[in-house]
Amino acid sequence: MIITFGNQKGGAGKSTLAILCANWLSIIKKRKVIVLDMDYQQSLFAKYQESEKLENPQPYEVIPVNLKEFPALKETLEADPDQIVIIDLPGKLDDDNLMPVIEAADIIVIPFEYEQMAFQSTMLFTLLAETINPRASLLFIPNKIQKTVNYELKENVDETLKGYGKVTPNIYQSVKYQRILTKDIPPDKLDEIESAFNFLGL
Repeated sequence: MIITFGNQKGGAGKSTLAILCANWLSIIKKRKVIVLDMDYQQSLFAKYQESEKLENPQPYEVIPVNLKEFPALKETLEADPDQIVIIDLPGKLDDDNLMPVIEAADIIVIPFEYEQMAFQSTMLFTLLAETINPRASLLFIPNKIQKTVNYELKENVDETLKGYGKVTPNIYQSVKYQRILTKDIPPDKLDEIESAFNFLGL
């Protein structure tokens, strides 16, 4: 199974959510996971290297991969039916090499925020993903949500996105998520994390 995390809106938190998902699947759900960091910044791979310095066993491997390399890797990645492949996509849509990755996804996770420009970017990515890969399940995660803010767009945004896939409960803004390495799940955030990722159906 291939799960991609993407949105063309920078700062949506896709890399952080990809790490959280990999941690949850491997540590809590005891699933076999491998992560491909295809984002240009490779922040996920940097966090993996940081975790390795602590000399603790890593629950999964993170591999930096150029988009062009994906077609050659696809058959190998899909050879193990028990393995879950998590892919952190670049935050841009102007690379044709992105298309085969989206086309291969079984689930496309799209983090978003309740803000007009963020919603427009989310819709652009959603429409592209649906066009390229209509068989994939789309999962929208409201991310970096502040508990004290009343989001006027929430009802309309949720209703629109539900026309394309599932909208999960919120992931709230927390500095703990910014410190996450590839071995961490904040105990006090586990319920919140599970409430969102249970929508993956894994």
